[in-house]
Amino acid sequence: MPVQVAYYDTLEFVKTGSFGAGNNLFQVKAPFRGEVLEYTGFLGTLGIGAGESTDIQVRNVDKNKNYFATRPTFEVDAATRRLEGGELIASPTFEQGEWLRLDAPVVPSGGNPSDLTVRLLCQFIREVSL
Repeated sequence: MPVQVAYYDTLEFVKTGSFGAGNNLFQVKAPFRGEVLEYTGFLGTLGIGAGESTDIQVRNVDKNKNYFATRPTFEVDAATRRLEGGELIASPTFEQGEWLRLDAPVVPSGGNPSDLTVRLLCQFIREVSL
């Protein structure tokens, strides 16, 4: 008899080296059905340009759906190198096998940021047989 088991784990996006604005910086395949609960991020180098930022977006490629209603950012003038702000959409869910993609639609014009890590804390639902 199959039983649903819920557990928490992260999906991690890592882009080493410098990058410019664009889609598809990194993709991960969802190992099980789940929902994104929260997120964190770190940027090794913020880029150059006072008052500018690197904005990120996580997109479900299979559902053609963005997961952030308001994109979180790495603010150059804040100098924390941590992801700030942003708001997840209601019910940012995914199915097993769907592809989630990390995009950077905005980067500072004065120089490219580098070494990006974004972690999504997810609740996964897995069916197991007893």
